[in-house]
Amino acid sequence: MGALLPWIVLSSMLLRAGDGASVPAESVTLAADVHDPVFAYLVGLVDGGLYGMIDAKTLEQAVQRADSGSQLPYQHLRSLTRTIEREFQTARIDASFDKGLSLPIPYRILGYSPGRLRSTQRVSFHEWILGEIIIAHGEGAAAREVRLSDVHLFAVRDGTLRVDIDGWLDALLGGKLDDTRITGLVLFRWDGERWGIAVGYNEDWGGRSGLLSLREDEIRFPSPPPMKTAAWKLRQILEGLEPSLRPDSLRAHPMH
Repeated sequence: MGALLPWIVLSSMLLRAGDGASVPAESVTLAADVHDPVFAYLVGLVDGGLYGMIDAKTLEQAVQRADSGSQLPYQHLRSLTRTIEREFQTARIDASFDKGLSLPIPYRILGYSPGRLRSTQRVSFHEWILGEIIIAHGEGAAAREVRLSDVHLFAVRDGTLRVDIDGWLDALLGGKLDDTRITGLVLFRWDGERWGIAVGYNEDWGGRSGLLSLREDEIRFPSPPPMKTAAWKLRQILEGLEPSLRPDSLRAHPMH
């Protein structure tokens, strides 16, 4: 699940303040600690705190600059706009694709693509810029702090994101992977590395999450225990900020 549209969320933070103009690909330094060239370009833009609009052509230019390929389905992006709401606090992100998406998840678990990524043609997010979050992991003498920095939380406000896991893989892993409705995406630093977490619910309203390492460009499955705790806490924070994403509200809008 960690691979679910993190590139959308990263690209949501890139653009020039409020004027709708694209940022030239050559004007951004690719992040040295991010493997995929599209991610590397977008993280470079994130670090600049920029607003505006981009499209697939901008990302294609970033791939050409890096002289390497990308696993991400950026060719389907028609436009993505980040609009400031409250400076250094919140923003709105609007993504538009060339069609509703139904694509193989571009990462592997146990050597196989685990299923399909599905999205409506338009998806909007509410971005919360949270800075540093300290989470308690474990109990008693084994308790430790999990410190997340540069935290950006993206709540799905309009449209739908979901992952459909292939049935054989779901059965093999004993329900550890499920079809999941994505309610939020989170970008952050932890232990000197950049990560992305997707959180949501399966069809029985059990909480689910997935973790993506941007440095290694791979899904971490299973997630390290501190990241399981972080995902649980981040889902709580998300639902505190966005009550419409709590299960009792989501039941009125079932997955299709």
